[in-house]
Amino acid sequence: MAMAITTATATANSRWSFSSMRSAIPSVEVGVRTPSRVSFPSSNGRVSGRTCSKQIASFSGLCPLNPLISIGSSDYNSFEQNFTIVDNGYRVFAMRHGKRVPKLNRPPDQRRALLRGLTTQLLKHGRIKTTRARASAVRKYVDKMITLAKDGSLHKRRQALGFIYEKQIVHALFAEVKDRTPNIPGREVSDRWLTNATALILFLFYDHDEHPKLKLAGTHPAPACSVTKPLSSGRRDAAAEMEGLEGLIDRLMEGRKNKGKKIQLIEPEIRQLCTTVKQVFLSQPNLLQLGAPINVCGDIHGQYPDLLRLFEMGGFPPEASYLFLGDYVDRGKQSIETITLLFAYKIKFPDKFFLLRGNHECASINRIYGFYDECKRRFSVRLWKIFTDCFNCLPVAAVIDDKILCMHGGLSPEMQSLEEVGDIERPIDVPDQGLLCDLLWADPDREIRGWGENDRGVSFTFGADKVTDFLKKHDLDLICRAHQVVEDGYEFFADRQLVTIFSAPNYCGEFDNAGAFMTVDSSLLCSFQIIKPSK
Repeated sequence: MAMAITTATATANSRWSFSSMRSAIPSVEVGVRTPSRVSFPSSNGRVSGRTCSKQIASFSGLCPLNPLISIGSSDYNSFEQNFTIVDNGYRVFAMRHGKRVPKLNRPPDQRRALLRGLTTQLLKHGRIKTTRARASAVRKYVDKMITLAKDGSLHKRRQALGFIYEKQIVHALFAEVKDRTPNIPGREVSDRWLTNATALILFLFYDHDEHPKLKLAGTHPAPACSVTKPLSSGRRDAAAEMEGLEGLIDRLMEGRKNKGKKIQLIEPEIRQLCTTVKQVFLSQPNLLQLGAPINVCGDIHGQYPDLLRLFEMGGFPPEASYLFLGDYVDRGKQSIETITLLFAYKIKFPDKFFLLRGNHECASINRIYGFYDECKRRFSVRLWKIFTDCFNCLPVAAVIDDKILCMHGGLSPEMQSLEEVGDIERPIDVPDQGLLCDLLWADPDREIRGWGENDRGVSFTFGADKVTDFLKKHDLDLICRAHQVVEDGYEFFADRQLVTIFSAPNYCGEFDNAGAFMTVDSSLLCSFQIIKPSK
């Protein structure tokens, strides 16, 4: 389906800008249940989740809010700058100041940088400022660009990115796209939509097989990760924003078909995802009060295929409610896919999907153990810093039906009441000692009574007597934590008063451990689902 368009040529005085992209994050009510007793079955069972409840009504668009790459003014000091294009058949060069710069067959990292730089320029300068004479002068190169983009091949479209490095070609390109859009009576679109150049650029970057010609012409929706609808009076269409989030989740689900496949993500959408999920975390308490039934999961550590297996066993949200105990990144090969999917589910189902902080959700730790390197290799150090800001807002503990206390690490000698956990202010870095440090780092120890030194060099170990005393004092039945590899995916301590859960099977490819998650039903009957190591 095509749409009618105004044919007015953009002038040098026309300006445009994106409106604020903040999402309205509603407050989330977390239910509290009547206390009941925790019990464990003699054999494993499986519990189905509850039906979907309230979703967040708005998700901010996945476009960059600020310039992503600064481009030197010496290279782009004037729209009137003259340059000569030399076509050698397979390669195209731009001749400027006597320099010959290849435009095609760039390495993937350079293509991504080029794409981000181009997006920055489009956002910075807005509507196309060009004359028909200038557009005609580069028309054949614009034609080649459009032809490559319409071809439908991802490789061809990425090649086409090489043609849109020069501003004059960019301007002429969008002038041509506007002129070529079919005019069909009864369907109109504003000039404002046409200035959303980001949608077109994102299209070139993705592998879309359906109707590439229509998408390029502006008559078919652009990729789900982009903002395809114009802003109206500074307010976003909530349905379109949620559709963008669902599109991101759909792309992340491609890992189910092709194990270990790197999912095609772009930095602006991840940055916006982090901005939104941070608001969700801060809208909920630091000590979550949750209700059963719920699935409780341990460390994931970037093992994205195993995370998808976990959801296949327990049910994809919102079929079941989930509580994750931390350590989503580091060590594994796909930390970015892992944390992106978890953040997306948190935004979409804020009152059925919960994430606690682990000791690896800390800049000083994931700077060393892999997450920093993955962010730097695939995107940028800046994205790693944005993730770090999100991690500093994660809650640190949860109580299920007033009977099961959940955290990543363990108990602390400084914790006299659960209210102290809720009083920890966020955002916050993990300190070297104290209550927050112990909640993320402490370990149980069968060989001691009381408190002992931790071999990790951080926090403490605690004996079974401390578990018993704590449960009795606070009228709890069970402590559920993660933080340690256990052979069967779960392991009891202190006469089944504490359980360790680890959800990353075949950890790091070096351990032959199983993974597991704990299912808590409405009567607080706890059972364990085993995730066997992949063969």
